[in-house]
Amino acid sequence: MSTGLDHLVTHLRRALEPARLDDRELLDRFRRDRDADAFEALVRRHGPRVLAACRKVLPAAADAEDAFQATFLTLVRDAATIRDGSVGGWLAVVAHRTAVRLRKANARRKVVEGRAPAKREPGADLSWHEACSILHAELDRLPARYRRVLVLCYLEGRSRDEAATELGLSATVVKGALERGRLRLRARLKSRGVALSAGLLAVLREPAHAEVVPALVRQVVHAADSPTVRPAASAALAAKGKWAVGLTVAAGLLIGVLQVAPPRKASAEPPAGKAPPAEMKKESPTAAADAPKDDILAVTGRVYGPDRKPVAGARVFVAGRSSRGPKAAERLEPVVVTDETGAFRVHVNRGKGDSFIIATAPGFGADWSDVFSWKENPSELALRLVKDVPITGRIVNTEGKPVARVRVSPESVYVPKDNDLDKYLAGWKHGWRDVVATPEQRLYVCMDRLREPVTTDADGKFTIAGCGAERIVHLKFHGAGIATTTPYVLTHPGLDPKPFNAAAVEQMLPQFRIPGQPPILFGPTMELVATPGKTISGRVTDHDTGKPIAGVRVDTIFGFGDQSETLTDKDGRYRLEGIPKNRGYSVYARHRDAGYLEAHGNATDASGLEAIAIDVKMVKGVVVTGRVIDKQTGKGLRAGVRVIPVPGNKYFASKPGFDNARWDGTMKDADADGRFRVVTIPGLSVITAQVQSTEKLNGDVLSPYRRAVPDPDHKELFRRDGDEWIFNAADGTLEFLMVDNACKVVEIKEKGETTLDLLVDRGKTATIQIHDNDGKPLTGVIAAGITDHWPLTYGLKESTATVCALEPGAPRRLSFLHPERKLAGTLTVRGDEKEPVIAKLGPVGTVTGTFVDEDGAPLTGLDVALSWPDRVTSDLYRRLAEAGGPVRTDKDGKFRIDNVVPGIPFHVQVTRGEWSYTGEPRLGRKQVESGKTLDLGTVKLQRVE
Repeated sequence: MSTGLDHLVTHLRRALEPARLDDRELLDRFRRDRDADAFEALVRRHGPRVLAACRKVLPAAADAEDAFQATFLTLVRDAATIRDGSVGGWLAVVAHRTAVRLRKANARRKVVEGRAPAKREPGADLSWHEACSILHAELDRLPARYRRVLVLCYLEGRSRDEAATELGLSATVVKGALERGRLRLRARLKSRGVALSAGLLAVLREPAHAEVVPALVRQVVHAADSPTVRPAASAALAAKGKWAVGLTVAAGLLIGVLQVAPPRKASAEPPAGKAPPAEMKKESPTAAADAPKDDILAVTGRVYGPDRKPVAGARVFVAGRSSRGPKAAERLEPVVVTDETGAFRVHVNRGKGDSFIIATAPGFGADWSDVFSWKENPSELALRLVKDVPITGRIVNTEGKPVARVRVSPESVYVPKDNDLDKYLAGWKHGWRDVVATPEQRLYVCMDRLREPVTTDADGKFTIAGCGAERIVHLKFHGAGIATTTPYVLTHPGLDPKPFNAAAVEQMLPQFRIPGQPPILFGPTMELVATPGKTISGRVTDHDTGKPIAGVRVDTIFGFGDQSETLTDKDGRYRLEGIPKNRGYSVYARHRDAGYLEAHGNATDASGLEAIAIDVKMVKGVVVTGRVIDKQTGKGLRAGVRVIPVPGNKYFASKPGFDNARWDGTMKDADADGRFRVVTIPGLSVITAQVQSTEKLNGDVLSPYRRAVPDPDHKELFRRDGDEWIFNAADGTLEFLMVDNACKVVEIKEKGETTLDLLVDRGKTATIQIHDNDGKPLTGVIAAGITDHWPLTYGLKESTATVCALEPGAPRRLSFLHPERKLAGTLTVRGDEKEPVIAKLGPVGTVTGTFVDEDGAPLTGLDVALSWPDRVTSDLYRRLAEAGGPVRTDKDGKFRIDNVVPGIPFHVQVTRGEWSYTGEPRLGRKQVESGKTLDLGTVKLQRVE
């Protein structure tokens, strides 16, 4: 008996001991001995956090559990690489990237998909999942050093100190990474037509923890012990071999997106060369009586051919950015046809969504101008048609048989940066993630709206003309029962895309490669293997009455930003076709005018091509109305408005549908007069506004308004995080006031309409003069801190400038740099100065050094950058980084960074791809003096996870 008892006691001790050990001890046991008990203890300890992270990205439970298992299998493979910091922080970062990659992979396993959806114009609400798709794509492109801190601080609500502990970094380094990561993300989102709105995390709201059932723990522990997974070199991280995963960050940022205006359709085609007749102006939205006069432009121009000669008879269109809703394919008629000199005259109304002036002619590739990109209105707009390279191809099914009646639609057309497709392709070879968003001229109008649509013939063949040579076309294939897909087509004659696709695949570790990731390129002659599509159908009803709701917009997103959208009929029924087969499906329902909260429904896949049924129940909310008003002028302003329930809101999650703030976090538009209407839940909420400024400085948009500050009557809800105000939402996630212009705490009424005004403040202004080191006026300076609201940095043509949105009690330090003359300096202004303040610039500083490994061998090809603690100087160098490439160590491990603003502390950041490096001892905070070089000497670096 005693022997049996001793055996039982020993067994219990061994079973309980891991629970008493900390993460580091458990990890050491697992790495050293492959101790299954230690691994299971880590799974049980961190499982809720990992599963919650996965659920924030993947609404389907099965998908979240797959990502959960893959995350811990990644721990099995990479346990030896985890050095400083906690296992929990490492797992949180891996979980989010794994979930994001699975979300993309599910719908792209057997098809080649295109990139994110088109930009949108003010006037139509954007659902959260559209915002998510764009946001995840750009977050996935951020270097790991930024993604990690964004996840822990913004998605999980960790403080900077907590994040630093979990990542094994200093708080200062984390602060710098947060700042630089935000700026990089903003810039990338901006390049895709997306503006960062009032806060973070609102689109991925889930509870901070999730319950992990014992069966799931056993499943992942058993999988980890499998001989097919245990070897460190194994690439098999995918459950049942169906998909492979990567390691990304999914930081939930709320974004406001330029949204789609209704398609514009002229009533008739005027005579060649004539302005639109009066009748057309009356019927066209461009002459609508309620349109702001400042947004109506009369534009004259001329259309030229590739030989620079005028083109007579060219068709000129005025269009808004394409919608993907039910009216997405609505045809446009030309506003005018050019006369014998190629001349034309049109009216555009930016206030009503007119965005592009487009010229087409048979035998040529189209040209266009984005009116929202104009720094000043052109006296005469020149549109230059280009040579055309028709896109020809054939569509076959998985059995190799041709597929007829497939609609082939050029959804958008991009001109590569510098009109150099060879450079684009070279960049794709060396870093496809970095070139995806580089095109600068983009036509977000489906060509089907300008001409007769194209469908495949009986042999599955098609020809698309008019997109132009040396361009990037997102060609959408849909209909005829196939799964919708949108590949990249490059109109480069004779292009063989195979080496570029192979090089892009080689950029990813084998275990992270999945079909469609990276995207696959096609040349102008192509063959596409189409897979069958699925159908999702269902009924949308009122949650309380069970009655059908007509006119509800229902949509689903799949692949990498593709979407299918429709409206419910009188019986509340909807039908979505051409959906790629997936493990699970989600649909989202919204009704702008009936007072319903946005709702969604989910379903797992059915066998084969069986249709998926998803019914959605919608809940009535309450309405908040009001105006966004300029405090100084009393005028209304276009803005994005958000309503964020906060702790203490007794209605939040009190009944089904009242927790929809977890996923419906996008901004709602205030019109040109500042009026807004938002459907939300009653109770205590923070309401914020971000002004959509139309003011410009040297052609660049400038916001003259101060950033929002906490509501003075509810200071207890807010707290400082560095130089930013933050607060908790009702579900525990963090919100930031960093890009808002107004903030008000309101107890929203349970019955009736709640009305309020949101005041935005221009603050004070100050006049500054910039001089060189000889005291002479200096032009051509790059100045950061010109205003309080991002973007902060502008190129100054004159030696004088006006600084906006100042508060005398909070002085602002500006940073200046003249790269050509190598002059830099700083200046502090308050806004109550009576005379112009002089900023005298002096010689820049320089930072040099040599980096070697622990054995003293030079480290070649490391990226070296400076991290600034203040947001003003950080924004200055963000602008410089956009114009130039990274600084890298040479073959001897040496580097040199010029044009350093003297007198401001900074940290040195060293990276190579996904890896970060730290000095031993740490490099610490540095600072350069004017005109001097700071040599860091020879520094030994260690790579950190």
